[in-house]
Amino acid sequence: MYTDQAPISCTRTRHQDHVYGPGPKIMYTDQVPRSCTRTRLQYHTHGPGIKIMYTDQTPRSCTRTRHQDHVYGPGTKIMYTDQAPRSCTRTRPQDHVHGPGTRIMYTDQAPISCTRTRHQDHVHGPGPKIMYTDQAPISCTRTRHQDHVHGPGPKIMYTDQAPISCTRTRHQDHVHGPGPKIMYTEQVPRSCTRTRPQYHKHGPGTRIMYTDQAPRSCTRNRYQDHVYRPDSKIMYTDQVPRSCTRTRPQYHKHGPGTRIMYTDQAPRSCTRNRYQDHVYRPDSKIMHTDQAPRSCQFQRSEHICITSDSSYIINEMFKY
Repeated sequence: MYTDQAPISCTRTRHQDHVYGPGPKIMYTDQVPRSCTRTRLQYHTHGPGIKIMYTDQTPRSCTRTRHQDHVYGPGTKIMYTDQAPRSCTRTRPQDHVHGPGTRIMYTDQAPISCTRTRHQDHVHGPGPKIMYTDQAPISCTRTRHQDHVHGPGPKIMYTDQAPISCTRTRHQDHVHGPGPKIMYTEQVPRSCTRTRPQYHKHGPGTRIMYTDQAPRSCTRNRYQDHVYRPDSKIMYTDQVPRSCTRTRPQYHKHGPGTRIMYTDQAPRSCTRNRYQDHVYRPDSKIMHTDQAPRSCQFQRSEHICITSDSSYIINEMFKY
């Protein structure tokens, strides 16, 4: 029910910067005074079996920037509580269903400092959603689910009990696509990652080993500029010293019949710019070794390697 009969001041900026994608829609209450929203439906149905409760009776200060810059994709929607004081969120449902078998627990009762930048710049794609805890103190995340199910199969374990220094920039600039998700450990000290699973499964027949026990210098830039597409994940080792990569698997499978060999034991000069501008497609992989000396390349015969001088090397073997 729209309050179209409300004063003009209420509806002038209601739907400003409203971006929709295919699927259920949400109604913005940006910059709408309290008097405009008193007759709106308390419950709005977004899809079969899913209900979102609006706190339309809350003071104006609560809803002023609630849904600002909210970007939706197809599927289930999430409600932002950015910059909303604690009093605004007390009557919202504690558990919101985002998809079959997946539940996210909101810590809406947490202090305002916890939720101020929680969902800032959160980009959704199709499929299960992830909840950011960027810059949230440890007290905000203690009641969150330790294990969150993102899809059938893989599970990601949150170390929400870790010190604030661990989670401050954990999920910064995390981009999701369809399929299994990966957890960034950028700038995370060693003490933060001790309880994380050593192996994380990304798809059938593919396992990535995290060196979470490695010193902080190893993981500081590990996953910087990590780009992945469905069914073919790659792990960057840019700017990773040799001592950090000794326990990683030598071979990582990217698709049927295709293997890429990491030269993790190579000197640091080899891996500093190895995977820069890495391009890959399903069933046809090209391994870039841009700006890497020839002595670093030790490739299998089925690979095409591009050297620093842009020449192609096919079906040849190299040694350090």
